[in-house]
Amino acid sequence: MILPKTNQKSYGVIHTENYFSFTGFCKKVNSDEIQTVDIYLDDVLIDTILADKKLQKIEDIYDIEGFGFTYNLSNEFIRNKKSISFKNHQTKENLQNSPYELLDTAHPKFNEARFIYSLSEPIGEEFRNM
Repeated sequence: MILPKTNQKSYGVIHTENYFSFTGFCKKVNSDEIQTVDIYLDDVLIDTILADKKLQKIEDIYDIEGFGFTYNLSNEFIRNKKSISFKNHQTKENLQNSPYELLDTAHPKFNEARFIYSLSEPIGEEFRNM
């Protein structure tokens, strides 16, 4: 029996890399169609991305190829938000491990996490010229 595309289930998962960076995948069952993932902060849509990357970590863990994504939370959203959610764009279902509770500035590990995250950010021109 062939299921119509609108009835196909999708599945996915999200992993945090360092409190503000995320890796995951989103895939439709028995389909090679690339999925779109909506990202919400405190239930407000802030971004939409494609799950179309080949990520070795995701391939190793889940034996799935070409449906991964990465997301780095923008600096403007880091201090005052409580949760981030990753949802399938079509079904609006949360991916596994979503929503994820973010650290706020009152958390004792906030400064440490923010510093570790800053190490993965690109270096600005002013620092390169020092």
